Amino acid sequence: MKKLFFVMLGILCLLAVGCAGDDAAEEEEASEEETPAETEKVSVTGTEYSFDLPATVPGGFVSVEFKNEGKLVHEAAFVKVDQDVPQEQFVADLKAASGEEGGPIAAYLKPYIAGFFTKAGATETFSQSLPSGNYYVVCALTDLDSVEGEQEEEPTGPPLPQHFELGMLKKVTVDGPATVEPPEADTVVAATEYTFDISGLQAGKNEILFRNEGPKEIHMAAVLEFPEGVDEAAAGKAIEAFTAESEGPPPEGTPEPADVGFSGVFEVGGAALFNVDAKAGRVYAFVCFIQDRAGGPPHAAKGMSKLVKVA
Repeated sequence: MKKLFFVMLGILCLLAVGCAGDDAAEEEEASEEETPAETEKVSVTGTEYSFDLPATVPGGFVSVEFKNEGKLVHEAAFVKVDQDVPQEQFVADLKAASGEEGGPIAAYLKPYIAGFFTKAGATETFSQSLPSGNYYVVCALTDLDSVEGEQEEEPTGPPLPQHFELGMLKKVTVDGPATVEPPEADTVVAATEYTFDISGLQAGKNEILFRNEGPKEIHMAAVLEFPEGVDEAAAGKAIEAFTAESEGPPPEGTPEPADVGFSGVFEVGGAALFNVDAKAGRVYAFVCFIQDRAGGPPHAAKGMSKLVKVA
């Protein structure tokens, strides 16, 4: 299961890794080709269990290149910290926010995270906003995330530590504008509490600009593609079943969507570019799985999903 930065529900066990599939090299190449020449580049190298990058990196709307030189799956997540706290407190607050129960997210933790789940030996590039300030770069995965395929049995015993608990975090300063203006794009997904405003999605390759317009909460967009022949009514019922707070799997026969795109997780004002190859006639769901800062269920359970049928 692809572990997102904050709370995840069992629904995501049904979804393919998508953003980190076998065609990661092709996605990387396409991402590099589409990055404007004037975009600042931030290079990060990761291994077990540390990061290598300069103490100060450029900000703005940047291209983050993450090279995973380790033997495990890793991620390079930028988390802005708006107050000076001991590293021990940061680790404890981050662990509480990224647990499985929708715990509270401390007010000083502000995610600007486009990159997740980079395979061992791979290099991926992500285009995202990175305003000035102090940050930690962290990996919130565990060693279990490197095990491919579905697990026949749930792991027993205490949960494995997240990689930032093992030292995979580094404090950096971003030197750039305090407010970052994202680039223009033909396809735009704007997130607010608790809905999406989506424009421009069409058949073929879409470069999508995701913006979190808040005004208060952290948001993200997972893009789910329903199988051919599933109409908007059936897709809507499936999303309701997958995001219901009740225990147990959805009803038999519920159509399963595939995970085909991911915006990253962003604080209010944050933005990123990502790609979705949309098929004519298919229904796509845009869903937010992040909880409120106060904790609780993911936004999908509050109705934060939007269906789009591609002409």
